[in-house]
Amino acid sequence: MNLRLRRLMPVLAAMTLLCGTAVAADYPVRPLKLIIPFPPGGTTDLIGRAFADEMAKSLGQPVVVENKGGASGSIGAEAIAKSPPDGYTIGLSSASGFAIHPACNPKVSYDPVGDFEPITRLASSPHVILVNPGFPAQNYDAFLATIKAYPGKYEFATSGTCGSGHMLGEQLQLSTGAKMMHIPYRGAGPAASDVVAGHVPILIDALPSASAHIKAGTLRPIVLASSKRVPNLPDVPTFGDVGIDEANEAGWYGLVAPKGTDSKIIERLYQAVQASLKSAGLQSRLAAAGASPGGTTPQEHGQEIKNALARMRTLVKAQNIKPD
Repeated sequence: MNLRLRRLMPVLAAMTLLCGTAVAADYPVRPLKLIIPFPPGGTTDLIGRAFADEMAKSLGQPVVVENKGGASGSIGAEAIAKSPPDGYTIGLSSASGFAIHPACNPKVSYDPVGDFEPITRLASSPHVILVNPGFPAQNYDAFLATIKAYPGKYEFATSGTCGSGHMLGEQLQLSTGAKMMHIPYRGAGPAASDVVAGHVPILIDALPSASAHIKAGTLRPIVLASSKRVPNLPDVPTFGDVGIDEANEAGWYGLVAPKGTDSKIIERLYQAVQASLKSAGLQSRLAAAGASPGGTTPQEHGQEIKNALARMRTLVKAQNIKPD
């Protein structure tokens, strides 16, 4: 390195720092892209779009949604990780894409902890175990007694292998000693249809997508993974109520940016979410989706991802779960 370049390096470094600070101060000056790692129409999409609309008001720029579904959220997560860390591409994190799928398949192309800057948890939504109305049990205690009395006889349907429903079913078996057979489907809709038709007796699904069947009486809820009982289902216990705290983790949906995104930009996005959470319209949309508002700090959401990943790795090993 010549002497002139060596003398210029501190000046260039200072200019780069000042330029980055100026960019962060002016941010955002153009539309943002929000990558949702799941197809349109599901719970993740509903929550993501609700926040995109409200954050745009606070940021003063449109937040354009791009759905990148596939591989339990890993395709979209990879796209987020590989985006420029300039604050103009952000993405939805979820237990599925950031904990479950990486635990099931350690060869995923992204590190759910090391490749992202956590921003906040947007919302959480319970999962629920449901049965066909012809199932011989009316409540959780009778349900558990029934499946334990006939190990391996009863099947449970979910939206797919290494999805949230599958992992909840595995955790139930690990915690109680019950034995069931997992029947994976390509989506929650086909799984619910077969349980409604009586082809499979048990369904494990996110509460929002199961709500229509519950209201219609075509599926009966047995127990919820939720921090508290759901007002519309006051008689349905949580796993905490029945003493299985390790199965009581609700599904969560968060916001992340690519690793290396400026901390001031992360703070600006976090504050935009905080402002969104004060919106009555957003709260109404979350309630309609069966979700509870979040708002954790970036540090808390980062820890949430780490904790969920560790729990799923332990469960995958204990139950010898293999991806399709």
